[in-house]
Amino acid sequence: MNKATGHPSENLKRRANLKAKKMTCRIKTNQIHKRTAQLSAVPRATLMAGVAASSLVVGAGAAMAEDVTLRALDGSSDITAKLLDFDGNRYTLETTIGQIQIDALQVECISGACPTLASAEVETEAFTVSGNGYLTQGLLPELFSDFATGTGGTAEMSGNSIQISASNGTDLGGIDLASSDPNASMRSLADGSSLLAVTDSALTADQGRVFELANRANPTEDDRQVVLALDALVIIAAPGNPVNAISGRDIARIFAGRITNWAQLGGPNAAINLYAPNADSSIAVNFAEQVMQPNSMRMAGGVTVLDGDEAVSQAVAEDPFGIGFVNYSGQSAGRTLSILGSCGIQVPPTEFTIKTEEYPFTRRLFFYRATDELPTLARDFLEYLDTQDGQSIVADNGFVDKSVALISSDEQGRRYASAMWPTDAQTSLRELGEMVQELLPAQRVSLTFRFLPGSAQLEARGLEDLQRLADLIAEGEVFANKELLLVGFTDSAGTAAANRTLSQQRAARVSEILQSIALPGSMDSTPVRSLGYGEASPLTCNDTDLGRSTNRRVEVWVRDIVAQN
Repeated sequence: MNKATGHPSENLKRRANLKAKKMTCRIKTNQIHKRTAQLSAVPRATLMAGVAASSLVVGAGAAMAEDVTLRALDGSSDITAKLLDFDGNRYTLETTIGQIQIDALQVECISGACPTLASAEVETEAFTVSGNGYLTQGLLPELFSDFATGTGGTAEMSGNSIQISASNGTDLGGIDLASSDPNASMRSLADGSSLLAVTDSALTADQGRVFELANRANPTEDDRQVVLALDALVIIAAPGNPVNAISGRDIARIFAGRITNWAQLGGPNAAINLYAPNADSSIAVNFAEQVMQPNSMRMAGGVTVLDGDEAVSQAVAEDPFGIGFVNYSGQSAGRTLSILGSCGIQVPPTEFTIKTEEYPFTRRLFFYRATDELPTLARDFLEYLDTQDGQSIVADNGFVDKSVALISSDEQGRRYASAMWPTDAQTSLRELGEMVQELLPAQRVSLTFRFLPGSAQLEARGLEDLQRLADLIAEGEVFANKELLLVGFTDSAGTAAANRTLSQQRAARVSEILQSIALPGSMDSTPVRSLGYGEASPLTCNDTDLGRSTNRRVEVWVRDIVAQN
């Protein structure tokens, strides 16, 4: 697999340069009278000092209505304009196109009537983050520590609390980490006892209304939701076990005690030994929700219950007839099994199939916030999560990060075989041949856009990933001398002709949104083509709501631009 990213520090530098140029470009070209210009992804060596400075009080002697020059912290761009106001957080400037605001954390004032900071007192911020125990006890402490120490500041852990200080020793605030189940976390947001919640369960519309977390019809699409990373439930067996794939229903039947011998699955004539994490663990709850309940079954007795993913992984790896389930992020031994659909399509749990959410037991890890207005420390932490450094910590902890990956067409062999497999999809050999001809010389990008049933409306994660794609195109490295193929597919509901049309419409819609959010001129050298193949090439079977949702998608492919003589 080829990563579309390089060394973390180099990627962060490129991202900072890109964002700085984006600010300057938009100020110059977008002729509106009032807008906010804001750099994101700043060099981390200056972030915490900026956090401290933003909390200071502006001196009474600060001269307003005089020119100042602000420079992006990475030195990539300057802007000179009349300073109207500075509130310690943002500069308000008067320019030829109207008033703009620039975040004080992203720039330094290098000349002119620069405002002074009269007080060294910083208002400390304290808040609580609640969520799943394996996230609040494992991943979050490392993220907060890297957020602080990577910038020259400090993060001191004491029990379940973290104290954050700036590089100059200024106390910025404390974070309490509270372990709780998803419902309790949502309640804590609603009653104000937590400012943020991290969970591996998506908030439903009904929960949003009950917990009063959003004032929109669909709170799952509210901007209070941030995707942190991806994880998955995986089924593991011993390395020498000949069984390579298993259906979701058979997994449920095994743990319900209805399948007891490996020979019933094409394996050896030996009793199946069951291993599982504690029943109150997050992964055990996910297993019940994703495997047992959809098949109307309950866990039987005779299961060896162990404490955590590592213990289950080691026990299964050492038992030639064992089977168990763990988090993808927590698997330390054993061999994962592919999930077999009723139509014969197999999907292995790999980093790529989890990134694209093709693997059926994939799940997103979310941050939810209680209010639209966050303290500076919390706001900057959420912004840090989307940087290369934040996502590197995510990956180092075994989770699947949000970075973009590419795989060659050769690595999609199982995919092409699935396209030929007899399913309910109505696709002609001519259409399959046309698709293969287009995609065989290309590479697939892990960004995949999915849609609500029967429509061209993107689901919640789509816009964030489109911005990620636009940024990569503007950086000009991954897509240099490449053409972009946006390839639409549908589920099998409806007629083949209507689905082909719908898939083309969806691909065209993604192209339209992409080009509307891209920087002016950034896509001039990256041709974009929208293609649609309807029901062709299902990634999984169409016999469940989850399967149909997985197949309603627009994939992103890139291939070299070949000059025609």
